[in-house]
Amino acid sequence: VTAFLAAVPGGFQTMIAIGEDTNADLRKLSIIHSTRILVIVFSVPLWIQFSSDADLGQAIPAAASLAAVSLKEALILLVCGAAGYWGAKRIGISGASIIGPMLANGALHMLGLAEARVPVVFINAAQLVIGVHIGCQFAGITARELASTVTIASGYALLLMAGAGVFTYLVVWATGINIFAVALAYAPGGQPEMNLVALVLNLDPAYVALHHLLRVIIIVFGAQFVISRLVRAKARKSG
Repeated sequence: VTAFLAAVPGGFQTMIAIGEDTNADLRKLSIIHSTRILVIVFSVPLWIQFSSDADLGQAIPAAASLAAVSLKEALILLVCGAAGYWGAKRIGISGASIIGPMLANGALHMLGLAEARVPVVFINAAQLVIGVHIGCQFAGITARELASTVTIASGYALLLMAGAGVFTYLVVWATGINIFAVALAYAPGGQPEMNLVALVLNLDPAYVALHHLLRVIIIVFGAQFVISRLVRAKARKSG
């Protein structure tokens, strides 16, 4: 289970949530996915910076303020999130705390029933809690274990990028789409950063965002399918 969740190219928080529900090694999951994201977020923009004249330093994320969200919109987000979590938990979806609210709010926004965005203060608070929780998993880790895991994770990230690079050139050759747009869309991680770089380069951010959204959706549902079978196989073996 740990090996599979660590090999999934995306959905850091989702994989951690699923790993917690399936008793996976959260320490190794955290190190591997953190390393993957670090390598990708550092390498892809650096390559674009040296391959173009764009100043990537001007990328500034747009975020909703607390005052911009009405009480009605806030209640919709909260109720939908709670209902999504409850529904996912009832169905038995691993990582229900993230996947349930994500699917419920995503459906609500796609149907046009809600337009509110979560204020950045709550996003930062949630990331802080997740970061602290993940950091606690590193208690007792040895330098040798950390170094070996980071080395393996770095090699894995480079293999992912090599595969993404091959498909990037194939798509550019077949369609003529801007190579930077395709590279950002096919990057196996770092969705917010890739979207920001697309904005700075005056590329279509929707093209990049859609590819990353599809990647995450496929990963979430695919992981559920595989994990359920791995858990059952593990239970049969131990029983």
